[in-house]
Amino acid sequence: LESANQVQEQVVFRLFYLWWQLCVPASLMIMTVFVQNMELRTVGCETKNGYYSTVSYILGTTLVQLPFMALIAVCASVPAFALGGWPWEQLGTFVLAYMLNLCAWEAIALTMVKHRGHSTPGKQQQEVANVQIFATIDN
Repeated sequence: LESANQVQEQVVFRLFYLWWQLCVPASLMIMTVFVQNMELRTVGCETKNGYYSTVSYILGTTLVQLPFMALIAVCASVPAFALGGWPWEQLGTFVLAYMLNLCAWEAIALTMVKHRGHSTPGKQQQEVANVQIFATIDN
């Protein structure tokens, strides 16, 4: 049995590969902060004018974004499983966890934009990057 062997030289490399697979695509969502900053200005004006309610905006954007987050999760996970030699029966669980991770970062970015007001996008991107770094260290 290979697992009985106490010297496993590939552990560090596999952990780094897992970290790279989980953190890099999620970090690309930093652009969300910039886009949502502009979008929330428009949404604020449109909800004030009575074009639609906040609840309908949240439901609409969530229903549009969820399939794309699932697609991103599948597109990032399938190559990871193929290259990493991970067990394919865990793909569904991994995709679901990956998609929920993306949803969580999306919600954090939206919350930061909403509560920070209309500060500069560069400052907001740095704040989200700091949150992602600390979340990665905690995991």
